[in-house]
Amino acid sequence: AFALLRESNYPLAIKQFQAFLIAYPESNYAPNAQYWIGEAYYVQRSFRQAIEAFSVVVRRWPDSNKVTDALLKQGFSYYEVGD
Repeated sequence: AFALLRESNYPLAIKQFQAFLIAYPESNYAPNAQYWIGEAYYVQRSFRQAIEAFSVVVRRWPDSNKVTDALLKQGFSYYEVGD
């Protein structure tokens, strides 16, 4: 999924990260996968979807090292939608 993200194939990367989360919901990499879903939405300028994806990181994995990054990008997304 990350390789697809680096290739700018964002829709397929999102699907692959989502599939990973379904298959491995308790993985140590699950917060990262959810974060990258948010990033993929963000770079596509789908800011409302990015906000929701980032908020899942914060709600579901509050102790993850991705929380601060998710909050920052969530703030950028809110800015982009004028909220």
